[in-house]
Amino acid sequence: MQTDRNSLARSLTWLVATASIASLAQATAGADLRGQWVGNSQVDGAHSVSRTTLTLGAPDAEDSSLRIEGNTSCLLSHGKYAAGSGDAWSLTFKEGRGGDACERMARGTYTVHPGSKPRSLEFEATYPNSDGGQNQRRGALSRYP
Repeated sequence: MQTDRNSLARSLTWLVATASIASLAQATAGADLRGQWVGNSQVDGAHSVSRTTLTLGAPDAEDSSLRIEGNTSCLLSHGKYAAGSGDAWSLTFKEGRGGDACERMARGTYTVHPGSKPRSLEFEATYPNSDGGQNQRRGALSRYP
């Protein structure tokens, strides 16, 4: 009887693990990224947090955008994303509106990957600052609605 329980427990554990892996794979599929993602982002070392909205269209199409609302608003547009390494995607933008900082942000490199919670993404960005160095921005976003 104990052997049957152990066998059943192993089978259930395997099924749960398989379902979790399949669920993660489905949640990270490129088609699942399409839509609006809302949350906050912050430049490393800064005290202020900015409301951030990422709108993703079709992969490899230039129909994605990133809006950051802080002391000033910045809109990056004509963005596209493609699969990167592992479960990450790289994201690039062609245009930045909202001032010099936005134009520099549009020249940056962005990486998006699944967040720690269901229906969430995290992103990291590296872009030039006004002193010739690099800014690092990180954010956590949730699917809306």
